[in-house]
Amino acid sequence: MSSTSYEPTRKTLTALDDLRARIVGGKVGRRSLLRERILVRYRVDSLAVGWILDSLRGEGLIETRMGKGSRVITQAGPIWSKLPEGLTAVQFIERMVRSRIADGTYAVGSRLPSIDVLGAEFSFAPNTVAKGFRPLRRDGLIEYRRGLGSFVLAKSVGNDHGFAGAG
Repeated sequence: MSSTSYEPTRKTLTALDDLRARIVGGKVGRRSLLRERILVRYRVDSLAVGWILDSLRGEGLIETRMGKGSRVITQAGPIWSKLPEGLTAVQFIERMVRSRIADGTYAVGSRLPSIDVLGAEFSFAPNTVAKGFRPLRRDGLIEYRRGLGSFVLAKSVGNDHGFAGAG
């Protein structure tokens, strides 16, 4: 059954309106729309979820990529769809944060934005952002303080990639 022949119920329309408002209001923090979470949160069936996602896609609020799922399109567009050739998401995040440290956006001694915040900004899962932090910790640029977050230790440490990416 295609979503064009699906007749939405009041519950489905309410779920669509709520999800649309959450996206437009910036309240979809992970920028990823998981079918299972929509099923549970709005208590609708899988056909309704498909119709909701099709509607949001038609409105230009989300895009879906094979193997990556549906993600919110930020004002600048989803960064993950604009990765520089040859870079993985983890490498991209690592280089963006490294670049921001080098140019002073993240000053020595300052706390980095949380992985949730950076995940929303870059349209990646927080786990992907956390993996991007690993080489920075290994290189002595940042450190993680349990319960407090990650902090900048140094402006650069010999492994500066000179990356100037989208950001």
